[in-house]
Amino acid sequence: MSIPVYIVDDDDAARQRLEYLFSEFMEGELQLVGQSGQPAEAIGSILSLEPEMIFLDVEMPGMSGLEMA
Repeated sequence: MSIPVYIVDDDDAARQRLEYLFSEFMEGELQLVGQSGQPAEAIGSILSLEPEMIFLDVEMPGMSGLEMA
């Protein structure tokens, strides 16, 4: 059974790299259920999807990953 994961990072390239890593190397262990570049928008998705793991960028405009956590 795979662990549902959500990514929040304002850097599109960073999100794409993480998505690639999950699909190529963690297949079956981690399942990407969503991603967002905007912390405020991500909160609603996270609450509805209820992922077990969230990858947060610490430094994002508007709301840091630490504030979001």
